[in-house]
Amino acid sequence: MGKLLIAWAGWNRLSQTFMLLRLHSLTFIYLFFKQKALIMKSIKIATVVLASLFAIPVFAQTTATPNIDKREEIQQKRIAAGVNSGALTAKETVNLEKREAKIESDKQAAKADGVVTKQERTKLTREENRASKQIYAKKHNARTRATVQ
Repeated sequence: MGKLLIAWAGWNRLSQTFMLLRLHSLTFIYLFFKQKALIMKSIKIATVVLASLFAIPVFAQTTATPNIDKREEIQQKRIAAGVNSGALTAKETVNLEKREAKIESDKQAAKADGVVTKQERTKLTREENRASKQIYAKKHNARTRATVQ
């Protein structure tokens, strides 16, 4: 019986040792995964920060339309030159001025919300292109203004 108690005590101690090792390994695994979760969270935060840095220029659109303003000015000068040279009739001039006023109205509508988007810029540019072609066509057609002498 004594040997059996000694064997039991040894087994009990061995069992306790394994339980402690198991507890330590579980604690280690818990801490490992907790640290891994913190690292993953840090990576996610860093990714969001970097993505937002690259996304800021997309949202930084302005209401400035310098190219469209410059083209409007040039087209107004072309219309005035056509009137002065007699290449544009009064009716053609009124038609072209209405077209320019529509472009200006569309530009103000695009600026109304505080941002001129790429689609709005494209639309305004397309309208400017059409107006430019109309100015050319009307200046170079057979109709001229009757000159008073």
